[in-house]
Amino acid sequence: MVKEGIRILGLDDGYLGKRVIVVGVIYKITGRIDGLISFYVKRDGKDSTNAIINAILGSRFGKTINVIMTNGISFGGFNVFDITEIYKKTGKPVIVIISKKPNFEKIKKALRKFEDFEERWNIIKKAGEIHRVRTKDSYIYYQICGIKKGEAEKIIKKCCRESKIPEPVRIAHIIASGISLGESTKKI
Repeated sequence: MVKEGIRILGLDDGYLGKRVIVVGVIYKITGRIDGLISFYVKRDGKDSTNAIINAILGSRFGKTINVIMTNGISFGGFNVFDITEIYKKTGKPVIVIISKKPNFEKIKKALRKFEDFEERWNIIKKAGEIHRVRTKDSYIYYQICGIKKGEAEKIIKKCCRESKIPEPVRIAHIIASGISLGESTKKI
């Protein structure tokens, strides 16, 4: 799967308002950006899974995307998305990038403010095992669906050009934060 022509859709969200922009960068593994998509999700809502699926299936880039890579397991605060459902509906493997090892006790505590706490927590658990891979000078974590661990690690490492975070999600972060705040913010 890690061929020079593969295209990765890197997704990240902007900063919080009632509606939160999500930017997708279509990134060729050689380093070229082939396009952008964008869509909105509700802050702390429950629409991110369907929004991601609809954005991919409705995009002219949809057929050319080989892998989906997200920055985290939720957009717009705690608008948690279901990576198994995304894989099932799009046929595209999903790699969730996590910059620091998650503190599940803190996440559970934060989720308890929602009436549907159990549903959101189950989506997070359903994403599966958290793996660790060394990129650049440190480790990052990731979860996968529809792709083998070894293939995912090859893709992650090949995409880490400027930082420990793979370029598709790093670039999506820069664009999304720039759109939502008027300029990009902290380096990831």
